Amino acid sequence: MKFEALAADLKRNGVRRAYAFAGPEGYFRDRGWRLVRDALLLSDPRSDCQTLDAGEKPGDSGRLDFPRLLSDLSTPALFGGRTAIRVRHAETVLKSHGDRLLSFIASARGSWVLVLDMEKLDGRTKVAKKLEEQGAVVSCETPWASPPPWSRDPPHENDLARWVAGEFAQRGKKVRLEDAHLLCQRVGANLFALEQEIEKLAGYAGKGAVGAEAIRLLVGASRKEKLFELADSVYGGRPAEALFRLSRVFEEGIEDASGRLTTNPAGIALQAAGALASELRRIRAAREAASREKLGEKELAEKIGVRPFVAARLLAHARRLSGDRIASMVRELDRADRDLKGSGLPPQWVLERSVVRIASG
Repeated sequence: MKFEALAADLKRNGVRRAYAFAGPEGYFRDRGWRLVRDALLLSDPRSDCQTLDAGEKPGDSGRLDFPRLLSDLSTPALFGGRTAIRVRHAETVLKSHGDRLLSFIASARGSWVLVLDMEKLDGRTKVAKKLEEQGAVVSCETPWASPPPWSRDPPHENDLARWVAGEFAQRGKKVRLEDAHLLCQRVGANLFALEQEIEKLAGYAGKGAVGAEAIRLLVGASRKEKLFELADSVYGGRPAEALFRLSRVFEEGIEDASGRLTTNPAGIALQAAGALASELRRIRAAREAASREKLGEKELAEKIGVRPFVAARLLAHARRLSGDRIASMVRELDRADRDLKGSGLPPQWVLERSVVRIASG
C-alpha cells in the first residue's frame, strides 16, 4: 500500500491489527503512526498508545525486551480500549525474532495494534508477505523533487511539488504547482520543514490562495537557491548584488551536506566557493559546446545534461564571458580555495575579495 492510500484505508476498513511503515522517508513513517493512533483514539478514547525503540542494531542500549513487548500487547489496556505499540527501528526485531513475531500476530487474541517502523523491508521476503496478509505494509518513499531525467516535463512537474499542493488542498488552500515548486526550492526536500512552512503560509493566506509573493516574503531561501542566486549575481557581473547576497548567506547560515544549519564562517565560505567553481565549470562547458557545435538552448541542455531553463542561463553568462576571462576566474577561485584552507585569513573576507574581483571584471 502506498502511503497516500492509508487515510482512505483507515476510513474504509478501520484500524488493522498490524502495520509495517517501511521506507526512507521518516516523515511518512511518523505521520502514518499518528494517523493510526488518531483513528484508534477516535474510535475509543480509552485506548493506550505508546512508542518503543528497538535500537538501530542488536546490542544498542535502546533495544527492547521482546518477551515484554508480547506481554504488553497481550495485556488489556488499564482503562479499557485497545493497546497500540509502535516499535521504532523494527528491523532489529524482525531479524532476531521475526518468526515468533509473525506467529504471535497470526494467532494471538486481544484488542491490540502493532506498528513496525523501519527504513527497509524487502517486499519479496516471507516476513513482508506475512505482514501484508495479517495487516498492511505501507511504503514510505521520499517524493521525487524533480522530474525524472528522461522526462521533458518542466521542473515544477514533480512528485514533491504535487505533495505540497495536496497538503495545501487538505487545508482548504489553492496553490499553483509552480509556486509549490518554489516553496520546495526554498525549503528543500525535508517534509517535516515543509509541513511547518505549509501551516504558516496557510494561516497567512486567510481565505485566499497561496502565491509566490507570500512564499518569498515568509520563507527563507534554501542552501541550493541561496548559492544559485549568488552565482547568478557573480557571473552576471553585478558585484554589489553579489556582495549583498553573500552577506545574507553568512548572516543567516546555510545547510551543510547533511541538511543541518551551520553558521560557521569557514564552512559557509568553502561551500560557497565550491558552488561558484561548479557553476563556472558548467558555464565553460556551455561556452565550448555552443561555440564548437553552434547549439541552441534546447540542444545545449541535452548536450550537457541540464534543464532548458538552466541552459539558457548558462548560455547567457557564456556569451558575455571570453575564454580568457573565464580562465582568470578559475585562477581567482583557486586562490580563494588555497587561502580558505591555509592562509588563516578571515573566511568571509577571502570570499568577498574573490567575489568582487570576479563580478567586476
